[in-house]
Amino acid sequence: MVGWAMHSAPVELDLPWHQVVNKVGSMCPAVLCHQEEQRKLLESEGVTFKADGCIDLKKHLWDPKVVDIGDYKLSWRTVFLSLIMLVFYRHLLLKLR
Repeated sequence: MVGWAMHSAPVELDLPWHQVVNKVGSMCPAVLCHQEEQRKLLESEGVTFKADGCIDLKKHLWDPKVVDIGDYKLSWRTVFLSLIMLVFYRHLLLKLR
């Protein structure tokens, strides 16, 4: 859901939706986003994959306690709730048009 919410956000926010994977390192479901595009973007950042197609989390696991956004350090909960609100308001605005 987080990856989908980030992927659905306005393009100008330039959110790294492709960096969101599940707990075993597999990418978002194909019905929600383009897995080939996600893999290319991850590989361009130096992320490696195991034979089963999952990301090698032993090498690339991210510590979610703090998110660095420019000069700001935010908790993951704050970022997640902000993204959910952004997607909700975008959906609401599109319905009002």
